[in-house]
Order: sequence, then structure tokens, then C-alpha cells
Amino acid sequence: MKFTHRTRRGLSAQSVLDELDIKEDVFASPLGGIERHFVQDTVVIDDDVADADTDIAIPSGARIVGVHLRVESAFEENDEWDADFIGGSTDAIAAEQAVAAGTTFNALLNIITDDETEVQISKNGGGTFAEGTNAAVTVVVYYETIEEIE
Repeated sequence: MKFTHRTRRGLSAQSVLDELDIKEDVFASPLGGIERHFVQDTVVIDDDVADADTDIAIPSGARIVGVHLRVESAFEENDEWDADFIGGSTDAIAAEQAVAAGTTFNALLNIITDDETEVQISKNGGGTFAEGTNAAVTVVVYYETIEEIE
């Protein structure tokens, strides 16, 4: 099965599914085999914290194939940020990302998880985010699982 859809800026993955009248986040072959999934979460980063985790849960044994990051509300000046997988993968996603609202990052990946995996947004270079920070980053992760063919 091939699923292709280009979104306009500002559309969420869920709004695309709603627009296409698709109710699930799984695109699967009727015979089983490889299933493609996506998960989305917006994480809010407050001041005086070093990092914030998403509520995304990518299962063990999944292959992460892509990621989108978008700053929804700006970070304070000089609060460059990093994104990393945590848990079953500890691969870096992006480093020294810009602080402005509307900043995006997109990547195709090929990462196999060995335990449940989430995404963490952290202050670049360590330390905590500046006082007054109330930023938000939307994270969308695409991954594949393989199911037994019936």
C-alpha cells in the first residue's frame, strides 16, 4: 500500500487524517506484514527545566523511518535546543535548533528500537532553559512494525 499526502504549513497529522476521513494512525496491508504508523505530541518546555519528554511511545522492535519537529511557540533568545530519542534508542535527532516559532526540522531515518522509545527536547549545551521560557515543539514520528502474515 502506498500512502502519499503533502500537507500545507500549519496542518497537523491528525487534521490530514480528518480531512481524508481516516480514523486510525496505521496504514497496513490487508495480508499483514509491514505496518506504518505515526505518533504526534506537542511538548511544552517551561523555564528552569533542562529537558521535557513527549508522551510518544514507539514500541520495541519498531523501525523509525522519519521525524518532523516544529516550534509552535518560541523559546527565549539564546535557548537553542536539541531533540533526541530516549529509551530504546538514544540516537540524536537534531542539535542546536533555532528558537523562533515556525522553525522546522525534518529527517528520514533508519533506526531499530530495542525498547519503548520517546523523544526528549533539551537545552543545547546543558543547563536549564531561560527564565520566562514557555516554548512548545510539535513532534511527529513515523515508524514501521512487522506483523505476522495470516
